[in-house]
Amino acid sequence: MALIEYSIAQKQLKEADFSDMFTGRLRTEIPPSLEHLCGALKSQKALRMLNVSDNAVGLTGVQAMAPLLREHRTLERLYITNCGLGPAGGSGLADALRGMIAPDGSCALRILYCSRNRLENVAAARMGETFAALKSLREVRLFQNGIRPFGISRLILGLAHNPELLRLDLEDNLIRYAGARFVARALEAGCWPNLASLILGDCMVGSRGTERIVRALATKAPAPTATTTATALPTPEEGQVVSLESLVGTEYAGLRELNLAYAEASPTALAGLPELLRVHPLLSSLVLSGNELKADTLAAIRAVVRDMTCPELLNYSDDEDSEADSDEGSDSDSDSGSDSEDDDAGSEAFTDDSDDIYAAGTTAAGTATTELESALEKLSI
Repeated sequence: MALIEYSIAQKQLKEADFSDMFTGRLRTEIPPSLEHLCGALKSQKALRMLNVSDNAVGLTGVQAMAPLLREHRTLERLYITNCGLGPAGGSGLADALRGMIAPDGSCALRILYCSRNRLENVAAARMGETFAALKSLREVRLFQNGIRPFGISRLILGLAHNPELLRLDLEDNLIRYAGARFVARALEAGCWPNLASLILGDCMVGSRGTERIVRALATKAPAPTATTTATALPTPEEGQVVSLESLVGTEYAGLRELNLAYAEASPTALAGLPELLRVHPLLSSLVLSGNELKADTLAAIRAVVRDMTCPELLNYSDDEDSEADSDEGSDSDSDSGSDSEDDDAGSEAFTDDSDDIYAAGTTAAGTATTELESALEKLSI
């Protein structure tokens, strides 16, 4: 009650951090507590940040928060990581976020952290629909959510409508080639011209998916900029305010951070990395652990890195270097057309006729591909 009274008394409250607040409380106690707290925050017109991470929020907690999210359209940053949302709670959150859109179509929400919530495909698809409506997101972190390729494709369809996206973190979800092709197509089409950080580590992207993403990034040169020094992107803790605004628009200097760790990529799939580094000379973090590299590719990467502003960016262990040397002679291109990970099991699977399904005049492969083409056309790309 004291916290509620304090919240009501504040006239210019800008940040509300309720993370890890209900330790030791029964799960049934949290939703009504959130309802009272959020009710007290409704009068705070200056509120810009809400953090409820590391609490057992669940579906009922989301329902308690929904009125605040729908009515408080000034909120810019929402942190709701490790809250046990599940598919139902995640879908409820997506619906509540849609209510943040103003009558004129604008939305203040810029940053969304919703990781470790077991969203799975159901909630991911609903989130994608909401993202397409918001059009305002600049930083999205959805790592460790059990999302499979079908859900990834829907997320990318929605995020393609957010041209100011700076950081996308999908680490430790299952992307495979079926999802990676959507990421690559969005990159190729220029949906995120300001993208500075792409985190796809532990996503089992596979060889074909990795090759396509690397190729897309290698052909996407940054806009001209006066920036001459690379600055590593900050990795914020939950609720920490980190401004990425300087990377928007004319100051954008290309990709700063790329994580493709444990993508299960072959040496051939990573052969385009040297060119990627030349295209993005201010890349300050490149994580390739858990993949195979040819010795000549690794040497080419190191040669490029030595000429870059951040010569220490490469994250690739000596053990992997040795493995690359020993495996060079046995490398083959057999994986280029036989990735067994292409299909998402079950009724959600969709076909992939070729690597060039997005080329002009080619028949769309499955409903998901058709929807992506439609989404990109709407963006006039």
